[in-house]
Amino acid sequence: VVTFAGNTALRTGSNTVSVTVTAASGVKKVYSVSVVVAKSSNTDLSALFVNGLSVSGGAVTLPPRTSLAVVKAVPVDPEATVLVSGTSLVSGLNTVNVTVTAPDGSSRVYPVAVTVTPLSSNTSLSVFTVAGQSVVDGGTVNVANRTVSVPVVAVAADAEAVVTFAGNTALRTGSNTVSVTVTAASGVKKVYSVSVVVAKSS
Repeated sequence: VVTFAGNTALRTGSNTVSVTVTAASGVKKVYSVSVVVAKSSNTDLSALFVNGLSVSGGAVTLPPRTSLAVVKAVPVDPEATVLVSGTSLVSGLNTVNVTVTAPDGSSRVYPVAVTVTPLSSNTSLSVFTVAGQSVVDGGTVNVANRTVSVPVVAVAADAEAVVTFAGNTALRTGSNTVSVTVTAASGVKKVYSVSVVVAKSS
C-alpha cells in the first residue's frame, strides 16, 4: 500500500513530501522528497495612497501647509515588504520614495512627486473704501474741514491675507496719508496709500 502526504498547501521555500510504502508483511518504508517553491520576485503595488489621495501617474498634490506625507502602499505579494522615505514635506515639489522588496530580495523604487501647494501671494483687495468712497492705490479723497478721522473698509481678496491700516485718525487740515497694508499668506506684503485732503476753513 502506498500513501503520501505533504504535496498540498505548499509554501514558499522548502516543503517535504512523504511517500509511505507498506509491504504485505507490514514492513513500512518512508521516502521523503524536498519540494522547493521559489520565492516571489513580484515588486508590484496594488494600491498607493498619499494622505488619503490615490497616486496617479506617480504624482499627487496636497494642500498648503502640509508637512508630512502619510503613505499607504499595498504590495501585490503579501510577503513583500515596503519601506517609505522622504515623508517630511516643504512647500513646492517633494519626492517621496516607496521601495518594495520582494521575497526573493529583488526590489523596486517608486518615486512619488508630492507637490505641496504654495501659500497664496495674493495681496489684492476686493473692497477698498475711505470715508465711504471707493478708492484705488494712489487715489485722493476730499473731506470737510475739521474732519479728524475717516472710516476705512479694506477687504482682502484672499481670505487668508491679513489687512491692517494706519493714518485714518488724527487728521489735520490739508493732505493726510492713509496706508493699508495687505500681508498675503506667503508673507508677501503690499501697501496701498490714499491721500485724504481735509478742506481748509472758509
